[in-house]
This record gives sequence, structure tokens and C-alpha cells, in this order.
Amino acid sequence: MAGTLRQKTKYPGVFYREAARIGGPGIEKVYYIVFKQGGKVFEEKVGRQYSDDMTPARANTIRAERIEGKRQSRKEIREEREAELPVEPERWPILRIPAITNFIIFPASKHWEISHISYLTNHFKALSYSHQL
Repeated sequence: MAGTLRQKTKYPGVFYREAARIGGPGIEKVYYIVFKQGGKVFEEKVGRQYSDDMTPARANTIRAERIEGKRQSRKEIREEREAELPVEPERWPILRIPAITNFIIFPASKHWEISHISYLTNHFKALSYSHQL
């Protein structure tokens, strides 16, 4: 597969790898930056040639901003975006819904004998769900 080797650019700390293009045929360049911060070496993906409209010069600008602390990393941006999303209430597992609806819709059905109900109850206790029947 093409694209596993680093290819240098004329900017220090900026390199690219060739990868399959997203949304079209062919190959595109995926740009990465390497820099030191606090004595540790960081390597981050900054973007793709076509889908992110990334160039080596733009990647170098991003690298300079990351070194100076003016720009957040992709991980920090993603975590910040996820923290802004509203928290959904805990949902019941899909496997548990049919058993509960059978208790509610067909409580006196001929097909649901006491042995079936006790089996399901024991089965759900064994799975240790946080919700109660």
C-alpha cells in the first residue's frame, strides 16, 4: 500500500504521507507536524490535501501556532466540542425492550406462562442491568 513512508517538505517539522483519497478516486497527501513541547516530542495530523485544503505552508503555520500555544490540538478541540453536547439520558439496551413490552402488552397471554416469566427475570438478573423490571 502506498503512503506508509514519510515524505519531506521544504518546511522543517512538516511531512506528508500518501493515502487513498476520501470521496474520490486516487491518492492525496495527508500532512503531519512534529514539534517539541515541554521536552516531549509530539506528532499530529493537521489535514488532508483535498478534503481539508491543506498545503505544506499552511501546515507550517499550524505548527508554529501549536509551538507558541495559540492553537489547540485536534484532540483538545474534539473534547471541547463533545463537552458542549447535551447529555442524553441513559437508554435501555435494545435487547431488553422486547421482554419488557411483552410484560406490558401481553401480561395475561397464553404464551407467557410463569416459567417463561421466571426464566426472563433470572436471565436479566444474571446480566446485572442497572434498570429494574
